[in-house]
Amino acid sequence: MYQSVYGSVHQRNLIYVKYIFFKILGLAPWKLNLVTKPSKNRTAKTIICKFSYLGLLYNVLLTTSVFLMTSYFCHQHNSVQAQVDSLVTPSTMMNLQYFAVILSSSVFLNYTCRQKDMIGILNEIIKIDKKLQKYAFNSAKNGNIIINLIFLGHLIICSTLICLQYFFLQSFWLAVLRCWPAFLYCWLIVQYTIMLDMMEKRFKFINLNIVKLGEIKVNSEGLEPVSATRISFLRESVLYDVVNIKDNYNKLCDICNDISDFYGLPFLKVMMYHGTSTILILYFMLVAYYESKEFHLLLFIKDVGFVLWMVFQIIILTTFVNKTIDKSEETPNIINTLMSRCVMHEKVEKELINFLRELSFRKVKFTAWGIISIDRSLLATIAGTTATYLIILIQFRASTPN
Repeated sequence: MYQSVYGSVHQRNLIYVKYIFFKILGLAPWKLNLVTKPSKNRTAKTIICKFSYLGLLYNVLLTTSVFLMTSYFCHQHNSVQAQVDSLVTPSTMMNLQYFAVILSSSVFLNYTCRQKDMIGILNEIIKIDKKLQKYAFNSAKNGNIIINLIFLGHLIICSTLICLQYFFLQSFWLAVLRCWPAFLYCWLIVQYTIMLDMMEKRFKFINLNIVKLGEIKVNSEGLEPVSATRISFLRESVLYDVVNIKDNYNKLCDICNDISDFYGLPFLKVMMYHGTSTILILYFMLVAYYESKEFHLLLFIKDVGFVLWMVFQIIILTTFVNKTIDKSEETPNIINTLMSRCVMHEKVEKELINFLRELSFRKVKFTAWGIISIDRSLLATIAGTTATYLIILIQFRASTPN
């Protein structure tokens, strides 16, 4: 994924590593170009995103390959899950696997058909970063440790779950294909989280610069002589900063809406898959407990780990959503505080009032295709829905003769 590239070579290399990883998974069909542009004092390096027909072809081939290989292995004797009973039959599990593959394949379709939308989002972020450079913005200096730890943590978890699946299935490719939908959705959420982290950093930086506007004061007490030219310069400078900040803030809000629109439908599919998987795993665990079936420690660790992993993904995403929304909602309070505590020129005050008026109509919000809000309440909603369907499934099994 893209992050500001005005940092070190190490930072740029890390960006390219993530980009290549997402490209292999089919989650980055676009092309990154490092453009070198000479400036007065140094050579500026900027990453720009372009449409890639090769990436489009790769996604089509990847979708076809995954679907065909999964269809083949689903018909093999050893591909049927051991966790089946009279209610959740082998044919039911096979149909659910087909459904999971279709859902995951449609994610590739979303990236393939809407490649230009994401390219527009990333390039718009680059343009904003160029404007914020005037205020010494550099995302590389704002901390990427948490995002890098999330990326590395998910990579370790994915590798561990593949190893556990391999232990039970004794086939590496079958283990990979069995885990493929879950892993694809996992990295989609990681990519979504990276985008949210980029937005949160830029909202935070804009808020800090609004606070700094209060540090530029015209000497009204007459303790030091200030020329009329100097006062005029300060007023024009502050006015320019307010207009520039307002423009960048509005563009960030538009980008947030575009990001929510791009990931909305894929994330709805993520919740459908995670919800179904969690219900089935908990269902078989409860059945095994009440029927006193033979306890398999590794199977228990795999199932519990898988459920906790899916919950962890949702917690991480909603946390970054809330951080982004909170930073965007801090802006009106900061402006009100600035206006109440600082004496400013009429033009500057008027521009800040217009900024506040626009903020009342611009609300950053992230949803799953406009159906479910992605915020702190999402985990509770998922937990309640999962518990409801799990109870229904258990009651239906209890009323069904063996």
